[in-house]
Formats: sequence, structure tokens, C-alpha cells
Amino acid sequence: MKTPFFRRLTLPIALLAFGFASLRATDIPLTSIEELARRADVVVRGSVASIEALRDGEGRPYTRLGLTVAETWKGPSTNRLTVVQGSTVLGRRQVRVLGEPEFRLGEDAVVFAVFNPAGEAVTLDLARGKFSVRTNAATGNITAMSDGARVSGGVALPGQAPVALDELRQRVKVGRP
Repeated sequence: MKTPFFRRLTLPIALLAFGFASLRATDIPLTSIEELARRADVVVRGSVASIEALRDGEGRPYTRLGLTVAETWKGPSTNRLTVVQGSTVLGRRQVRVLGEPEFRLGEDAVVFAVFNPAGEAVTLDLARGKFSVRTNAATGNITAMSDGARVSGGVALPGQAPVALDELRQRVKVGRP
């Protein structure tokens, strides 16, 4: 006996609807730099020195990133900050947490982080808590832009254009308690 057409569509439609609902769950409201700084436990500028794909004690994959800290803008002064995140590639298995920032080895970044109950640093508001730092080769100007301000194609959302690194540093100092 053949399955009626509408019953064959039920599962794909339900999965599609669930997919859209789960994407909405990762929407992060736009937050000012000052508000991010106020809520962060630590704000540092540094370069990504290591990226490790690991498993926790229960076998769940995760990534541990090591940042060599050049400047501490908030929190205890340190020369290294370890950040963990759920997105990872471990063997042939890839886990992607929607909204989490991506890090590349050697990348220059400003990270706004909070400490989870295990004492591990995680980016505040997912990708909103990571600012990629870029130097304009022609002008020498250094800017930073929140990874959470990007939409597909790397285009900035309205009001979320790159900010001069010196201005970002100053706004963090104004926002911290």
C-alpha cells in the first residue's frame, strides 16, 4: 500500500519548520560595545596561537582556543587566555553551534568573554563577543568588527560598521564597571 502524498510531506515540513525555529533561537540582540564591556568578565586583544579539537569527560566534542594576549582591557592581566566553544571538527565529525564565532590560527582578535560554571572562558553573546581586527595595508588604519555584526557575504548590519581599534579600546574602558 502506498503512503498518501500529504503523509510523505509531513516529516520534511516538520523538519523545515523546526529548522527555522532553531535559527530564531540563536538571534542575539544588537548590543552596544559599552554594554558588552559591562557584562564581560574579561576583554582582551590577542592572536590565536592554538586551536584544539577535543572531547570532554562524557565524549562530547568541543574546541579549545589559546589566545596569546597582547593587551588586557578588562579583567585580570594575563599573557594567555583559553576560550572553549561547542563548534569543532573532530575526525570526520563536524559540530557547528549556530551563532558561534570562527577563529583562525594567527588571527588578531578582540574577545569579550565570560567564565562558565566550570571556570572556562566563552565568548559573550556568541559571535557578538569576538571582534576581528584588520589593518588597512594602504592607510595603516587598524579597525575591528564584531563577527556577530556580519551577515552572509561579510556585509555589516546597519549601525555595525567596523570601528577604529583605538575607539573600541576607549569604548570598552567607558563601559566597564
